[in-house]
Amino acid sequence: MLFTKNYSTDLSAGKYYIYISLRRIAMDVSTEPRNLNGGREDVLEQSDYFMATAFLTAQQSRDPCTQVGAVIVNERNIIVGIGHNKMPNGCENFMV
Repeated sequence: MLFTKNYSTDLSAGKYYIYISLRRIAMDVSTEPRNLNGGREDVLEQSDYFMATAFLTAQQSRDPCTQVGAVIVNERNIIVGIGHNKMPNGCENFMV
């Protein structure tokens, strides 16, 4: 793992922790045997993945007071939309 960062935010439903990791892309050449029959066990649940995506999308907002990110998911759990809030009407980025 090259980089790991922990984000946390308080929401009305409780506290969420988002862990972001950039992993090595190169193939692992370790001598340990691999589990070829099963998948990874440390995969995020889909709801946690969607919340993390919304949290990161909110970081794109230039509004200094409110950062809101949203992820729209269809009935097959496929992301169909992502967005974040903009500055209020009549305000420019330099007016902050």
